[in-house]
Amino acid sequence: MNRLKFVKQMPFTSLHDNIKLEVGLWRADQNQCELAGKTNCDDSGLYYGTLDQREPKFCARHFYQEVISCEGTGVYKLVDEK
Repeated sequence: MNRLKFVKQMPFTSLHDNIKLEVGLWRADQNQCELAGKTNCDDSGLYYGTLDQREPKFCARHFYQEVISCEGTGVYKLVDEK
């Protein structure tokens, strides 16, 4: 049985179409990356996504490469909270 466990809320949010989404760090014993199989995933067992457990999660590599840096499907940017 694979459990996704919430670790912590990150000190930044993601911004998409002027909508701020809180970023959470999650841990799982099996790969939870939405982009698994596209390229090799980070195998740390840590995943980034929103605070909603039902929303997609991404390994560190794909969170940065595809979601944030816009090399792929991403159109998000990170925003520091002040």
